[in-house]
Amino acid sequence: MRFLDSTTNRQRANGTIMLEDVINPGIYYALTKSGKVYKVSKTRVKTISKSADGNTNVSTRTNTKYNCINHVKNGARSNIFSIINQMERAKSFSEKNNNVSLSNATQIDNNTIIVTTPFVK
Repeated sequence: MRFLDSTTNRQRANGTIMLEDVINPGIYYALTKSGKVYKVSKTRVKTISKSADGNTNVSTRTNTKYNCINHVKNGARSNIFSIINQMERAKSFSEKNNNVSLSNATQIDNNTIIVTTPFVK
């Protein structure tokens, strides 16, 4: 099984189905009643910095990016209204993008590091 249904009650009421990619942590696919299919990347970004007085400060935020993955025809994204076809689009897209790592650590300067990890419930 590639996907788990992680749709909230609010999303379901709005006509959206959210599928969690179990192979790629932090990756979800949103299927909408308007015919769009989105790849949703959820990450947790932690900034760790050392102040001049030697204290360590940590701040954490969640980052979510939505990318429409519908096919492009004549310069525009084509809508997919069948739920089966939307699921097939999410499946084919996810299979082409296996093992995408959302993890990253970047040193900004001698006092600051930013660590990005997949957001997993």
